[in-house]
Parts: sequence; C-alpha cells; structure tokens
Amino acid sequence: MLESVLALEPGPGPSAAVLAADEAYWRATASDGTAAERIARAEAGIEQIGRIAMTAYPDEQSDIRQLNESLHLLVGALKGSG
Repeated sequence: MLESVLALEPGPGPSAAVLAADEAYWRATASDGTAAERIARAEAGIEQIGRIAMTAYPDEQSDIRQLNESLHLLVGALKGSG
C-alpha cells in the first residue's frame, strides 16, 4: 500500500489567481509605514483581491474573497488606533 501512495503524482499546485491573491494579501498586510500608509495599502489590497477573485475559477472565488476579511479587520483596527 505504501508503494502505491508513493507512486502517486502530486496534484496540481495553486492556480495563478490564488498565487496572485496570496501575493496581494502579503503586500497589503506589510507592517511597515505609518497607520495612514498601512490603511491605504490594505484598502488597495482589498480592491486588488476583489478584482482577482472576479477572474478566478468559480470554485476559488470564495476562498480568495475571504482574504479580504482580515484586511477589513486590519483597516478597522488601524483607523481605531489613529
């Protein structure tokens, strides 16, 4: 049985949309800069991730959009701290 598991080909990696959304998310959550700069970066990330989700495969759209939930929380926290 172990040999049959080891013989399996790995599945496909993440799609280009998922990779692009992940990259946009990590740029949007960078912790450098002022609160205003971070808010602007997070809001730009929210917009970019929304655009990426619209072009993604239907089964990926929801997962990609969920990245924006934490960005909205980040913007709220940063606005509350300013």
